[in-house]
Amino acid sequence: MKKMITITITVLMLLSVLFVGVNAESNETLSTQNTILYGDADGDGEITIIDATRIQRHLVGVNPLISEENRKAAIVSGDDELSVIDVTLIQRRLSGIISRFPVEEQAQQPTETEDPVLMMTIDGTPVTVAWEDNEAVTALKEYCRDQILTIPMSMYGGFEQFGSIGTSLPRNDIQTTTHSGDIVLYSGDQIVVFYGSNSWAYTRLGHITDKSQDELTALLSNGDISISLSY
Repeated sequence: MKKMITITITVLMLLSVLFVGVNAESNETLSTQNTILYGDADGDGEITIIDATRIQRHLVGVNPLISEENRKAAIVSGDDELSVIDVTLIQRRLSGIISRFPVEEQAQQPTETEDPVLMMTIDGTPVTVAWEDNEAVTALKEYCRDQILTIPMSMYGGFEQFGSIGTSLPRNDIQTTTHSGDIVLYSGDQIVVFYGSNSWAYTRLGHITDKSQDELTALLSNGDISISLSY
């Protein structure tokens, strides 16, 4: 009888070790396949106030986060260290103050192999520009590569703002009828942004794509402005 009990216990122990090993391998496979949901500190697939509370409990030494995946998901600041900043960022995300975590913004930054985007603001308001693929735009991008180019602009004709770039760019002027949102090069060294229409010989530089005609009129028609170009 004792021999039978001993054999039974041994078999159960072997089965237990085998089960734990298979289960651990299965969890590891799942963790490598799953995409990190930043802010989901408790691993339930959602970002809730419970996640912020979970991090707070970890920081004071109560119920520490053991899983490496959960720790990575909890560090939303992007600084590789779990802190109360991560708690605050999750709370700000849940309240709608921010829509993305800093760690997500870092992931979207262009790599060294990507061509950085030339950004434009009008009196501090960012606008999205579809830049032309020509020599003038290439030269403009190179001119702005190591500096923020700020250009004081003046209203003209009730349909445009113009200002000096401070350097001459390659010209390929053609007779053009412009429309609201068009950005052109005039006389080789003047940049012109339209909120109306005009017909003249220009080199096209780009077009503002994320503002309506009414929005551009509001930005450009109420006196002199300044635009900034930078990476």
